[in-house]
Amino acid sequence: MGGINLYQYAPNPLSWIDPLGLQRLCAFGNKSGPKGIRESDLAPNEHGLLPSQTGKARPQGKSVTRTPQESKLKGHYHSLPEDVKMPDGLDIKHDGRDMPGGYMSPGHSTIYPTRDMTPDEFNVLFNSLPWEYGGRI
Repeated sequence: MGGINLYQYAPNPLSWIDPLGLQRLCAFGNKSGPKGIRESDLAPNEHGLLPSQTGKARPQGKSVTRTPQESKLKGHYHSLPEDVKMPDGLDIKHDGRDMPGGYMSPGHSTIYPTRDMTPDEFNVLFNSLPWEYGGRI
């Protein structure tokens, strides 16, 4: 009986994928939902638009984490499946030091705009993701 053994240890933890979707992306906020993007995350340009971060080696945007307990943040957090598809206009970069070439804290990812948009449009797209209440730390 052949096939892929989904229960074996990952041979390389840096390239391991989560076939069961148990590793989730989390964003902090209040009990009703995650907080949207702030000017300190990505400042609007002179036209009031968040500039597209497509093609940038270190895109700026909304921080999310796969390790909320280790993030040193406190409060309510919300989670979504790691393999969630980003809506048109947003993309994600897994940029934690636990990933090849990562430069942020371990478990960190950045959700960023792929086209110029207002902060309100970014937040509408961000909040359209299937967030589920994860708890409070």
